[in-house]
Amino acid sequence: MSVFLFSITGALASHIVGGDFTYKRLSGNNFEITLKLYRDCAAMAPFDTQINIGIFEQGTNAIIDSTVTLIDSVYLAPLTMPGTVCAPPPDVCAEVGVYIDTLSLPSNPNGYYITWQRCCRNGGIVNIKNGLNTGIVFYMEIPDPAIINSSPTFDFEPLPYVCEEQPFTFDYSATDPDGDVLVYSAAAPLAGTLGYPLTGSPSPTLTYQVPGPYPTVDWNPGYNLGNMFGSNTPLAVDPTTGFLNAVIDLSGLYAVAVEVREYRNGVQIGLIRREIEISSIICLNQPPNLTPYNTPLTFNIYETDTLCRKFYYEDLDADSMILSVSGNVLGGGGTTPPYATATVDTGSSLVESDFCWITQCGQADDDPYYLVYTVVDNGCPLPFTTKDSIAIMVNPMPVFGPANILCSRLITNDQLKVVWSDSSIIPRYFDRYEVYRSTNGGPYSVIANISNDTVRSYTDNSAFANTTNDYCYYIKGVNDCGVKGPASDTICSVSQINSKQNYIEYVTVTSPNTIKLKWEHFPDGPYSTFYLYQKQNNISSSYSLVNTIQYPGFDSIMISGVNTGSSSYCYYLQNADWCGNESPVSNEACTIHIQGEAKPLVNFTEWNTYNNWLGGTDRYELEVSNGNAGIWEPLNSITSIPYEYYHELPEPLFGQFGYRIIAFEGAGGFDAQSRSNEIVLEQVPFIYAPNAFTPNGDGINDYWTISSNYVKDGSVAVYNRWGQEIFNGSIYNWWDGTFNGTKVPEGVYVFRIEYQGYNTGKPEFARGFIHVIR
Repeated sequence: MSVFLFSITGALASHIVGGDFTYKRLSGNNFEITLKLYRDCAAMAPFDTQINIGIFEQGTNAIIDSTVTLIDSVYLAPLTMPGTVCAPPPDVCAEVGVYIDTLSLPSNPNGYYITWQRCCRNGGIVNIKNGLNTGIVFYMEIPDPAIINSSPTFDFEPLPYVCEEQPFTFDYSATDPDGDVLVYSAAAPLAGTLGYPLTGSPSPTLTYQVPGPYPTVDWNPGYNLGNMFGSNTPLAVDPTTGFLNAVIDLSGLYAVAVEVREYRNGVQIGLIRREIEISSIICLNQPPNLTPYNTPLTFNIYETDTLCRKFYYEDLDADSMILSVSGNVLGGGGTTPPYATATVDTGSSLVESDFCWITQCGQADDDPYYLVYTVVDNGCPLPFTTKDSIAIMVNPMPVFGPANILCSRLITNDQLKVVWSDSSIIPRYFDRYEVYRSTNGGPYSVIANISNDTVRSYTDNSAFANTTNDYCYYIKGVNDCGVKGPASDTICSVSQINSKQNYIEYVTVTSPNTIKLKWEHFPDGPYSTFYLYQKQNNISSSYSLVNTIQYPGFDSIMISGVNTGSSSYCYYLQNADWCGNESPVSNEACTIHIQGEAKPLVNFTEWNTYNNWLGGTDRYELEVSNGNAGIWEPLNSITSIPYEYYHELPEPLFGQFGYRIIAFEGAGGFDAQSRSNEIVLEQVPFIYAPNAFTPNGDGINDYWTISSNYVKDGSVAVYNRWGQEIFNGSIYNWWDGTFNGTKVPEGVYVFRIEYQGYNTGKPEFARGFIHVIR
């Protein structure tokens, strides 16, 4: 071999799609090197008959030698996946040119790297710029020849095409004859120094050897080493197996490179790399699909639950399918037994798997367990692989409690019964209740286990002298995994009285015969009995029981059969717990009763106070409604005694006025309100008719008119001395002293008025004389 003395040039040859270098130690320092070169069958020029390979020292990049290597063979690349019988697509074809030579390399601790460059790649490559003018570098590293070593070799020829938008996996694994550890990774394709991006005028081959490092290709926007296909699912190379997994979203040509690093005793000693161009084509093969389409892929269960179901996959092309299953739920990966089981299947059109897992205590985990179904069909041009990962979240078994102790009841001097409620129990996870007892302030200990989840009471038959000794109790629920829930509240025999007192938030009048009473929410209501007592709000009345409410799940009641117009009513509540222990009585709450009197041109109102609110009574709002409109308007706000009001009436258009009171609670309570009954005060109607007028046209007192206050309606008639009616009209009309358009003579006339006020439904009458003066 000679250095710098021999070079080969040739025509630009496009359609190079990839290749890789490997070497084999023959003996001593002698090696056989092999370059496999892949090209598109549509290439305009044949393979180079000979190539000039460069040899460089690692570390220093010094040129050691170059060698002319002759082409050894040419054959068509296999274009089917291993194990498949599909014919390749008609537009896809690749040839392999094999170059073989022998080298003798002196020992050198730095080792060597061997390269060959050629231009150019195919035009129209999607992920790199200017592929038609971009070269390619074939490269490998050899350790010190003193180290006995041969490079790994790839197990399979590269498959140059995949289906658009379909996941694919290809085996880029290699076999190392020396048993060294191999690590795989994706690598940026090398552009070298023959063309773009270093120069716009590419050369087909080198005229002299150029050492590395070599420029990489120039990526198109949206593409990079981390995502060579620019897809939603980036290319991933398994570093241990060499399996390449990806989805290419768009059809087209893509430049890719894979490196295999060779390790011995933890030290890298060699490297080979494969450059390849992958063609993404539009395929008509449809993937196997989980059916039905809405089959859940996530499950949430609890410890000890059983999850069993069938999973089905169908292939609309009726291709044969192989269903396999994996995942830590089947064992391994730190999963504790018992493991799940899942069957595998083969068939056409439809395959199925029976999955079942009977979980146990201790299998809860913060992370989900996974079951992975892999279904591969034999469709063409490429088999399709569908993978579904099913997540199963196993949650800790529910913990019960805290229970709510409702009451205790002394049965005898030596027996005491404790009663509780608990809405947290889920029967299929329930194991027992534990009853704890303390005597006279001593430590608590379990005195009973109750395994019936429907039992909510316990009778202690050893509570001796329970009116003297103080026995205290609490309850804990325990699930089937032995996990105890939080303790309930505590109840003691000496202080076992029912101290859960009701509080009446408000009473309010809703109609003349109905009152609403609202109490503070009482959590133990569904386990209690309420007793409602009522009386009229006066000194001579006494309370009586008017309603017994068992197990109320509500917070208010409507009280009927009252006459709110005649009296205020007072109420209090008392409850009895499940054991029959009666509580102290609640606060007293009395409705507001308003009453009043109509006086000339003024209405007087007064009312009783609303007492016993937690926040006190802030104010009373007096509202008024004029006439029959039914519209209530604020009249006055009263905050201190006396609780009365004189309403000086406005212009007397109406004689009927409605009144009611609304009391407002002050701060610190429930912002409650209480409304009184409604009353109507009616002014007495009043009529004034003048006894003379002068209809002489001088503009002064020319008309006879009637004035009225608080008159709802009325009519008037005027008669002459012979009883003849000479005028008739409304009291709101006027008389001009004429009859049938003719002036009546001076003299005395008689009038008769019929009118009706707001206070009664009976007509009123007024009579008198009118003196007409001309």
